[in-house]
Amino acid sequence: MRRAASARVADTRRTVTNGVAVSAFVLIVSVALAFVLVRGLSRSLEVLGEAAAHVRQTRDYTTRARKTADDEFGALTDAFNEMLAGIQARDEALEATGRTSRPPSPSGPASSRIATGRCASCSTTSIRPS
Repeated sequence: MRRAASARVADTRRTVTNGVAVSAFVLIVSVALAFVLVRGLSRSLEVLGEAAAHVRQTRDYTTRARKTADDEFGALTDAFNEMLAGIQARDEALEATGRTSRPPSPSGPASSRIATGRCASCSTTSIRPS
């Protein structure tokens, strides 16, 4: 009888140990996946935010945000770039008629990245509507 009870206790311990090990593994994998997802999402938003800040500071509507993914943030980046292309086309049309709608660039202190016209996550490729 003692032998059967000892065997059941040992079997229960193995089952509990295996359950704890599997739970710990699942927890570690979940944390790693969450870290990767959050890092990707925050990078996409950071790139778009840098481009928006660059445009706001310099009024350079030829700036385009670099697309970092083909998901909802990629669609948002495409929409942002299309909006900038529309503003650029409107400004060019107004300049061609001798009028301008572009307010003067803001003056005052700005970060050296913005002040020098450089934006790490932007391009200044002109997109002309057809």
